[in-house]
Amino acid sequence: MEASCRVNHHDLRLEQSSRGRTVVQVLYYNIWKLHKAANASGLRSRPIAAAIDYVTGPASHFLHSQLKEAVWKHPHVLKDSLELIRIVGGLRFDADEQIMLTAADVNALYPSIQLERGMAALRWFMDYHTSFNQTLKDLCLKLAHFVLTNNYVVCQELGDTIYRQIVGTAMGTSFSVVYAVIFMIRLETPIVNDVRFRQYIRLFKRFIDDLFLIWTGPAAILCDFRRALETADEAISLDWSGYGSHQDAVNPSLVTAKRHEQVNYLDLDMSLQRVRTRTGATIRVLFRPFRKPGNAYAYIPFTSFHGRHTFRGWVLAELIRLMTHSSTPEIWREEGSIFYHLLCSRGYPRHFLRTVFQEVTWARRSLLLARSRQEKCDEFFKTYRACVLTLRNAPEWPALRERLDLSLRTLTEESTFGDIFPQRAFLAQSSAPRLGSILKR
Repeated sequence: MEASCRVNHHDLRLEQSSRGRTVVQVLYYNIWKLHKAANASGLRSRPIAAAIDYVTGPASHFLHSQLKEAVWKHPHVLKDSLELIRIVGGLRFDADEQIMLTAADVNALYPSIQLERGMAALRWFMDYHTSFNQTLKDLCLKLAHFVLTNNYVVCQELGDTIYRQIVGTAMGTSFSVVYAVIFMIRLETPIVNDVRFRQYIRLFKRFIDDLFLIWTGPAAILCDFRRALETADEAISLDWSGYGSHQDAVNPSLVTAKRHEQVNYLDLDMSLQRVRTRTGATIRVLFRPFRKPGNAYAYIPFTSFHGRHTFRGWVLAELIRLMTHSSTPEIWREEGSIFYHLLCSRGYPRHFLRTVFQEVTWARRSLLLARSRQEKCDEFFKTYRACVLTLRNAPEWPALRERLDLSLRTLTEESTFGDIFPQRAFLAQSSAPRLGSILKR
């Protein structure tokens, strides 16, 4: 455990805090990254300081809630692999086009974001990609600086010494995700929009620190594009899929000789397929589920004491995922057969599996891939920009409803940040608690 603490101390860039100062701190834990290359100490882990109940938690959640909608709408940002399937599944290329599939991973993105550059990116993003008024922008910048500069941790195995993170993002806080995504948007935008590269980029998407690119130009210019991303920030580096080093990924002769017809990205294995049509030939992207080499397939044993409905639910969900992640019925049947035999080896009865497998048909795939309709609750908030006060149903509820002032006049007129609040609030009623949850057993 001491070795783990030492490597995390190094990766987090911590400094010892004054013992005479009263500091609220949190414990951190390790997330093992066995599929990643080991660091200089030979360990493969990432330190996470869970900040849900930490003093910066409410501010972090506020920042996340304010920024997430604008972040997920950005054209570079990918919400999940299902969105990528919807986009890539509809792409078609001419048979004579030079198509190159490529992916990259940002090395240690969260710990590599320098505070000054990260805050500058946040300011730029709010200026150009949000409709925030100046009061809300100033408040977000102050709260972001507070969250990022007050991450204190303690490792019990190293005694009572308290450490403060001095470099990088405070991992374990909800704001860190949108903050890291915003930083990368600021970094890559001038490069992606550069006239030298824009004409050859058929698709550019990124899921936090995982980048996916469909390139249709010369290999030499692709090397220039990669080099531009590599040098955009001195602390940021990328590992390009299929290359042994950064130098190889920007070497025109090696890139030209390498075939870019297949790439693994997120949980997808994508490859190019030439298809003949009535009017000629075309190229499309074929995809299937990707399984990491270290996957142990340690599914829940059927003899586990989980509720019986749990087994049907998760098997059904995985079957649906395999179907949406397969381009053709043939691929889905092959993936389903693999999944079936893996479950049998974990003790799942064949009659149970056959019953569940029969519930999923290929005909459902088009419905599952259709973009979901906007929920009424989303329409409500976009229309009214309102706060909602939710109270549980009780005998005094009608009288309380009559006495409540929902105009938010005190907040909007007397508060320092009054102009960030909507003009009124709405009252909602939730179900009364069950008697069994109140009475002592």
